[in-house]
Amino acid sequence: MPTCDELGQKGFDVATVMGLHAPAGTSPKVIARLQAEVATAMREPAMATRMQQLGMVMEENGTANYVAFMKRDMERYAQVVKKLGFQQAK
Repeated sequence: MPTCDELGQKGFDVATVMGLHAPAGTSPKVIARLQAEVATAMREPAMATRMQQLGMVMEENGTANYVAFMKRDMERYAQVVKKLGFQQAK
């Protein structure tokens, strides 16, 4: 399989991003609690050490920033898929 560079999509960067998703309409109070609890767990020394060993960085950008990032990323991937003519396997 050719790389994006080889297909003419120079500089296309792929990064792994992890985040939590909840059903639409989830209470902002519930979202805030989930964010706080996950952030606390991610700061535990063993977890922080393991993430560092894996080269992972935790960013606490909040829901609005994460949603905006995901929308931009999906648009970026959609443009590349369209430009390169990728199609779903049959």
